[in-house]
Order: sequence, then C-alpha cells, then structure tokens
Amino acid sequence: MKKIISLLIILLLGLFIVISVNNVVSINQLAKDNSELQRNLENLKKENIFLIKEVNELEDPERIIKIATEKFGMKFPQKPAKKLELE
Repeated sequence: MKKIISLLIILLLGLFIVISVNNVVSINQLAKDNSELQRNLENLKKENIFLIKEVNELEDPERIIKIATEKFGMKFPQKPAKKLELE
C-alpha cells in the first residue's frame, strides 16, 4: 500500500513538473510573439505616418496646379463657367 501511495505521489509530482515546465515554455513563447508584434506595430505606425505625409504632399493644391499648368498646359478659365439650369 505504501508503495502504491509513494508511486502515486511521484507520478503526481512528475505530472506537476511537466505541466509547470510546459507553462513556462508557453509563456516565454507568448512573450516573444508579443514582442515581435509590438515591433511590427511600431513599424506600421511609422509607415502610416510616412504615407499620410506623402498623401498630404500629393494632394497639395499648389502642386496640382503647377503640374496642370506646366506639364499639361492647362489654363484657368478667363470667364466664369455658365450655369446650366434644367427646365
């Protein structure tokens, strides 16, 4: 009977150790994954800021007018556009 109880205690202790080690390994992997995701998030935030700045520069009306007049030869109308009314 003592042998069975001793064996049972040893098995339970072994199981506890295996589960504890597995939990530590899992926690370390999750911490590593979390750190990598944080780095990716920071990189994406930097890229987003860069892209917003680029969009703002591309949408600048002065830049658009310059390209329209110099590259495409467009001109501002000399007289206001006629307003069309539907009957």
